[in-house]
Amino acid sequence: SFRVYAEKGIIYYLDRENGVVYKSNLDGSNFEDIAGIPENFAQIQGWEVALDKTKLFIFNPHQIAVLFFDARDNYEYSDSPVFLDYTGEKIIQVFWHSDSYHLVVVTNKHVAVIESRPRALPVNLVSLNKEGMVPFYDDKRDTLYFSDSQKSVSDGDTHNNLYRIELNTDLYLLERLMKKKSNE
Repeated sequence: SFRVYAEKGIIYYLDRENGVVYKSNLDGSNFEDIAGIPENFAQIQGWEVALDKTKLFIFNPHQIAVLFFDARDNYEYSDSPVFLDYTGEKIIQVFWHSDSYHLVVVTNKHVAVIESRPRALPVNLVSLNKEGMVPFYDDKRDTLYFSDSQKSVSDGDTHNNLYRIELNTDLYLLERLMKKKSNE
């Protein structure tokens, strides 16, 4: 499978059979391997290249691996992969945050944010009630849309609702200004 980034003039290829990630120009020139898929990583459900174009994630139902690209022309990649385990939950979808460091993870139980570093722990933002939902992530606004069901206290009926979580960094502008002012 592949991802096309026309604005950057790059195509990334994920070769599952040979366990290699390749990169080339849009015309197929400058074809090079840039990362290796860990041998023991099976059942790849999805993958995406970070906005900074220095790494990508792959994921299966219970694990995320962050692979770092290497600019050198050999088979020894710059950094070893970072593995993030979700043993008690099933991963539905994963998205890159615009900072290219945090991952937004939707499982069958939670919406969470996790750093792409070894031994990182997820921060659960929402506990989910509904299984089988399909989330959408607007990467230009760092906003996650998803549906969930809730039982009404007043009538006892279950209602499906659409939710939005804004994860953009501008939300903390006031907090940054307050810290700056207090330090002066």
